[in-house]
Amino acid sequence: MRLLPPRSSSTLGSPSRTASRGLRVVGIVALSLLVAACEWVPVRTFDETSQPAFTFHHLTRDGADGYLTSASKGHLKVSAATTNTGTNTRTLIVPAGQPLSTEQQSCATWEAQTGVNTQQGLALRVRHDDAEGRWRAVTVTKNVMWGANWQFNVLTWDSRQTGWQMHGSVNLAPVFWPDQQLAPLPWRICARVEGDLVRVKGWRVGQPEPSWDDPGHSGSVRLPAGWIYPSTAGWYVGHLAPGGSTTMSGLVLDRLELR
Repeated sequence: MRLLPPRSSSTLGSPSRTASRGLRVVGIVALSLLVAACEWVPVRTFDETSQPAFTFHHLTRDGADGYLTSASKGHLKVSAATTNTGTNTRTLIVPAGQPLSTEQQSCATWEAQTGVNTQQGLALRVRHDDAEGRWRAVTVTKNVMWGANWQFNVLTWDSRQTGWQMHGSVNLAPVFWPDQQLAPLPWRICARVEGDLVRVKGWRVGQPEPSWDDPGHSGSVRLPAGWIYPSTAGWYVGHLAPGGSTTMSGLVLDRLELR
């Protein structure tokens, strides 16, 4: 038998509905303040001291086209074979043996490239489910359409679906397109994912590192439902022309802990 509460809200020991709602609101506010008092702290999992042992996965591929790599600690050069026939190959680059994490960040310095259509990027939430043969990833990539390299696109990839899905962009024109002139490399780019929020920041090498909330150097994009899961992080290279290349340094990965 379920006992019903007395109808009278003035009965001793039976708080009113208004009071109950008030307690719930107080609890929600207190929880929000507690979360606000915490911050994401990076815990390093890969840097220039780590062995440069990478795994590669083609997100898209032109026929039998492939990329060649040359790596040393903290440094990676990716080149397109001269025998390639197209420019539509896109590749994930992930260090071997990385621990799984849900909140994470990736950084790289883009040192050199052959042409503005070379596409560098950062990879987050990279997951390969062996039993299913399924690949998923979130990428933050330099825009190469119309030469607008100062725009950074946030995309999701799922091998169960066709192609990729774009969810928004971060415009860093004040940093990389000042006075409507494209700034030369090197560029330093970082991206992190916190729950369903992807944050991006960038700055010119030699300048101070900005905060994640610096309005001139950063921005964010929300992911749709279903993109929060344990995974690893890494980098991305795409659209290399035959014989083209890009060089990255300062390769850094972190998992994020809320403290």
